Amino acid sequence: MKERRNQIILKSRAFVPKKIAEAYLNDPTFKVSDSHLVSNCYKEREGLANFLHYSESVGARPSRYTSYYREGYEKLDNNEVRVTFDRDVRGAKYTGRLDATQRRSWPLVEFGGTVLELKFCESPPWWMAELCQHFDLQRGSAAKYVGSVIATDHDLLLKQSLQD
Repeated sequence: MKERRNQIILKSRAFVPKKIAEAYLNDPTFKVSDSHLVSNCYKEREGLANFLHYSESVGARPSRYTSYYREGYEKLDNNEVRVTFDRDVRGAKYTGRLDATQRRSWPLVEFGGTVLELKFCESPPWWMAELCQHFDLQRGSAAKYVGSVIATDHDLLLKQSLQD
């Protein structure tokens, strides 16, 4: 789950087996618990609790797949600083199965290039600032999920534009 606080993106994760995820996504009455977690550690329990709290509070249900190829770089001994390049971003409507085998037929999400993400935990290292300055990089948003909605649901966009 991602949460934006000002310019900072906070992530929490909880890993469950694929069959448990599909059961939860396809049956609103299915209850996921800590016992389903692959690794029952504090961070995962917290991630699951956050996901369940927010998704249930707004009645969220699955609607889209978002898939992309990620090329990532980080130090071998820690992940305090990471650089990722996301390419070939595609989206499709959720079909009831966690299956991306047909992703090549999904609509391409247009970003006008590769999505570069510079990630750090506390403050950016000096070389990231130099990289941004040297290449005149600007902070921007590249919401891959929103892009997949736009690429796959023209009717929804039409309804939105008529309401505005």
